[in-house]
Amino acid sequence: MDGRSRNEAELYGRLLRRLPEMTGEVVDRLVAELPLYGRMPPEELSNDISRVIERNLRVFARTFREGRAPGTEELAAIRDSAAVRAAEGVPLEAVIAAYHLGARVAWDAVVADIGPENLAWVTAAHDHVISYLQAVVPAVAAGYDKARVTG
Repeated sequence: MDGRSRNEAELYGRLLRRLPEMTGEVVDRLVAELPLYGRMPPEELSNDISRVIERNLRVFARTFREGRAPGTEELAAIRDSAAVRAAEGVPLEAVIAAYHLGARVAWDAVVADIGPENLAWVTAAHDHVISYLQAVVPAVAAGYDKARVTG
């Protein structure tokens, strides 16, 4: 493994190690920034919502490491989660805002503590954040719409 690949592997490893911290940060920011989440029962935030956040951050990290967009099964899980939020009456704009907030937290973790020698890696990370959201947001909307039509 060359020095660059070793450095990138270390950066990915740090991202994975930060998943629990990032999950907690997303939950805290959802409560602080999106009033609807602040009104949710604490047990829902610490259970279902936290699991969904961690799963999505893990998918983000894995797809980033593998240099690909989320696959069919990963997007199906996202659609299913959005359908649950729709059935609970969570407005679509709050669900989409939550995904963008999660992406911001992931981005902050990606670029934390890196130096200028990693500019190419940061550029690739930025491209991945945008590609990830391009794949995920339509899946969220589709799952949400499906639940609203069938529910």
